[in-house]
Amino acid sequence: MRGNKIIAAIIVFLSFAAALENFGTISFIWKLIAVAISAIIILWYAAGWLSKWVKPKGQAGIVNVKPSKSWIRYGASVICVTAICAFFGIITWIIVNYYTIGIEEIATSSGKYEFWIQASVPLAKKVSVRLPPGIQTKCKPVDPPGSGTNRAEAMLIDWDSSNPQLQLSNFSFPQRIGLRCVSRIDLNRITIRIEPPHTPVFFPGHRGRYKMGIFLIGGLLWVVAFLLFIFWSRSR
Repeated sequence: MRGNKIIAAIIVFLSFAAALENFGTISFIWKLIAVAISAIIILWYAAGWLSKWVKPKGQAGIVNVKPSKSWIRYGASVICVTAICAFFGIITWIIVNYYTIGIEEIATSSGKYEFWIQASVPLAKKVSVRLPPGIQTKCKPVDPPGSGTNRAEAMLIDWDSSNPQLQLSNFSFPQRIGLRCVSRIDLNRITIRIEPPHTPVFFPGHRGRYKMGIFLIGGLLWVVAFLLFIFWSRSR
């Protein structure tokens, strides 16, 4: 029996490792859905197990004696539920920050504007940034300080035409590249295409909205799991 449990644990571990290996190839939304489903399942079972663990038991041979509650176990259970929610919240935060291509806009002290592109962990073989016409005399590509061997492979295409493009090859974290411009670029006029296309592009503000959603959903899951734990600990 014990050998079967060990074999089952090995199979689960190998399945989990295979899932992690393919995690970067699935779409961003499915990553979030997979994490959410995993969090719900684990919180459900954790609440059930903890509700049995904290339930007091009477002493053998003693009748009509109500055992005292273990407040230490209650406190430990609340900490456990909170830790599970925090764990999945951190995973989701990592996905939002590092499995997306981020766009950042900075106003420098010299009055110029910098438009930065941050690579994601999944490799993007090709990133084409189509810019509005007329910027070729106003903007120039810049590398972050200390980029060294992590310098992005960038190429200017049709820079002197009405369809200027910045093309990046084999773009992956922690690579980063920017455009330093005399005047601000309207980000709504920038088009970014990625190959393969499973990595989303987050313009300023997008990550903040996702992080707020993570906080709200994580808090809701914590409340539901805690209420289930309280209910089951009293009824079972």
